[in-house]
Amino acid sequence: IIQKARRAIRHFHIANPQGRVYPLSASEFDYGPFFAAVSAIKYRGGISVEGSSKAFDSDGPKAVEFLRNAAAGKLAPTTAESP
Repeated sequence: IIQKARRAIRHFHIANPQGRVYPLSASEFDYGPFFAAVSAIKYRGGISVEGSSKAFDSDGPKAVEFLRNAAAGKLAPTTAESP
């Protein structure tokens, strides 16, 4: 889908699909295919977190760090399963 829509994409929203919460690490879900597709279209725009958190002060910085690393191709190997 990302490849087909690449010319129309202006930004992305992301959340951990298991609970629609902040994405915090590669171990919670297999985000690899998403970031590989984003990289393949050479996307350089913004990615917004659209999820909830019960601990914004601690989860916010963790989510930002995780997303920056993932967008830079620094996703740690994961054992998480995609639904």
